[in-house]
Amino acid sequence: MLYDLFYFVHDSFGLHFWDLPALLVGAVMVVMLIVHTRNQKKRENDFDEERQEKLEAMQKEFNEGSTNA
Repeated sequence: MLYDLFYFVHDSFGLHFWDLPALLVGAVMVVMLIVHTRNQKKRENDFDEERQEKLEAMQKEFNEGSTNA
């Protein structure tokens, strides 16, 4: 049965038996890379926004403290 599958895949598609699983794994890896990159950019943007808010709050506290002194 496996032998017949090998010949079917090899003769019908002109590919080796391991090419289809390798192609599938490659496609999954590309999708994972795209999703990871998108999520990483979102995390970086969220971090930058949070950092900017904290810096503005610290600057505001510093300015209020220096005017009161």
